Amino acid sequence: MNNSTANRKQKQLRIALVAFAALLAIQSIWIILPELTRPSPLVFPRELRSPPISASEREHAKLAAELALVRGDLWAEAAIAQSPESIRSAESRKTTQSTERAQMASAAAEKAAKLSPHDPRIWLLLAYQNCLLNRETSGTLKMSYYTGPNEIVLTPLRLLIATCSDAIDDAELQTLVAREIRLIVTHEQNLKPAIVTAYQNATPSGRRFIEAVVGDLDRGLMATIRANGRTE
Repeated sequence: MNNSTANRKQKQLRIALVAFAALLAIQSIWIILPELTRPSPLVFPRELRSPPISASEREHAKLAAELALVRGDLWAEAAIAQSPESIRSAESRKTTQSTERAQMASAAAEKAAKLSPHDPRIWLLLAYQNCLLNRETSGTLKMSYYTGPNEIVLTPLRLLIATCSDAIDDAELQTLVAREIRLIVTHEQNLKPAIVTAYQNATPSGRRFIEAVVGDLDRGLMATIRANGRTE
């Protein structure tokens, strides 16, 4: 091997190493910058006692998602940041979110669903936003069950959305919701208030469904549900 050939190969190696280093630097910036921008992890579904999401947190969550481009977890947080402060009752659905914010949250959640379709929170958030915007809800709600059938933390909101909308008329969804109600009655009794809340906010068909499922499992709970329902 002559000197000119060796020099040429060394030059090609240096170019390759510089290009690789530049690529690593760009990748590092792409990973680190969104992490520095994002707010503290946002919980979904949010509880009534949760501190409110500030305008700054909403902006930072959106910016982090835009910087990361293809990270579904950050797009999910951007959608969560736009969600209402409380989503546990019919009144909160009527008063705590504008149509514009609902559309922004829905768009972010749709992008997150494409990037992280395994995340049941995203499908539930989409179902909730569809409910707010009077869109078809059963498909996205079923996806939340399929991707996270044992995610107990999602149970109260799934039950609420299913029974306060026309989604409960879907036969397949009825099977999924009935399974979750049975799980509450038999194993997760601390979540029984979620059934009461769902009944209070349910459509007539949603109430009939809850009565049919709970009545066969726990007559005492059914009496409590009806008593609370009459006070609304």
